[in-house]
Amino acid sequence: MKKIEWKKWLGVAGRMLLAYALVFAQGALAAQNQTTKDKAGLQQKAVSQKPGEKQSAAASTAKARVEETQGEESDGTVTREKSSDGRREGIKVHGHWTIEVHNQDGTLISHREFENSLVQGPGNGSLAFLLTRGGTAGGWLISIAGICNGDCSIAEAASGIPATSKNLIVGITGTNFGVTLSGTVMAGINGQVTQVATKVGLCPPSIAAGACVASIPSQTDANAQILGFFTAANPSTVSVSTGQTVSVTVTFTFS
Repeated sequence: MKKIEWKKWLGVAGRMLLAYALVFAQGALAAQNQTTKDKAGLQQKAVSQKPGEKQSAAASTAKARVEETQGEESDGTVTREKSSDGRREGIKVHGHWTIEVHNQDGTLISHREFENSLVQGPGNGSLAFLLTRGGTAGGWLISIAGICNGDCSIAEAASGIPATSKNLIVGITGTNFGVTLSGTVMAGINGQVTQVATKVGLCPPSIAAGACVASIPSQTDANAQILGFFTAANPSTVSVSTGQTVSVTVTFTFS
């Protein structure tokens, strides 16, 4: 190769290398500038975000976590409260009374409903006595004060208990197995019902149920029954005239 051509070739090659170098440098500079712009944009965005927005987002996250935790605990708390209430209330005996007054022709004069509860002392004593087989259950009696000379009373037909009326029916009613006593009595005087009560006969455990119902209450005869108060109430005014019929229904429920 001639010396002149060699120099020309070196000149061309040098110019090409220089051109490649310039192109590469421009590309690298453009990439660096873009990276710098991206970083600056992120920093500017972070600076422009208000402190309150950061705190709000953090607070919302924290609140959501707290609410979630409280939600997980709430069911257990409710359960504990219900359980506590259940233990505090215990088992209760309720008495629901219905008293209706009718004329001799059957016309309804008045209708009253009210509640009462187990008599503390005699009532829960009688219940405990029966549940522990300390005795035998005898006849039931409903007594009504204020409309007879002495108390009007309603007893079972087979009962040996002296009573004004012997038509008391004892049965189980409702899906919750409540105990119902129902019967009627005729008023002996003009008056107002001032008190109502239920009583149950109690006999020694050696006495069979039928014999206990038929026995006459006595405080001295070891083979007789005694009457224990079960429920009582003082209803507001129920006026009754002589000869009118008073229908009474008492339903005991347990909860």
